[in-house]
Amino acid sequence: LVRAGGVKTFPARLLLLATTNLCRCGKFVPEPNMGGCTCVKSKRRRMLARLTGPFVDRFAIFATSRGWSSESSVPVEVVEAKVKAAIEFRKASRSQYQPNSRADIDTIESSLTAFQTKHLLASGMHSRRRREAVVRVARTLADLKNEVAIANEDIDDALRLAVRTHRSLEDWVE
Repeated sequence: LVRAGGVKTFPARLLLLATTNLCRCGKFVPEPNMGGCTCVKSKRRRMLARLTGPFVDRFAIFATSRGWSSESSVPVEVVEAKVKAAIEFRKASRSQYQPNSRADIDTIESSLTAFQTKHLLASGMHSRRRREAVVRVARTLADLKNEVAIANEDIDDALRLAVRTHRSLEDWVE
């Protein structure tokens, strides 16, 4: 914590999941048709300005949706089973007992091919934090598929989840 009186560090390990509307009416999605938003441009811009930059950059994954449908939902038991299997795979295949979010980034990056590092990761990373998010998300996607090696498709999916959606907010122009 940083306050006028100084800096105090407290140990913490957490997973933060947050949700918010991108405008007052809750219908704005940063896409060409804007999802049916009825808000005034200036208010929408003000909301987006609060979210972009350092705040949203702290989240590894940023996703937008047009709403939730019970028809396409996955039972929580299925998700839980996949996550537990991925954790067991990570432990068995790499003897890695900490989650990918706390794993040594250099170790994860060293498992990438030269092509992945040069062509997939080098393509327009905004910050070190974005690059690390892509690598960690790609490693997790590979773990979910019980794959030792991170595939090019894992990196592409990670780029979509950890970079492109962030840029959609930053680059939105009306």
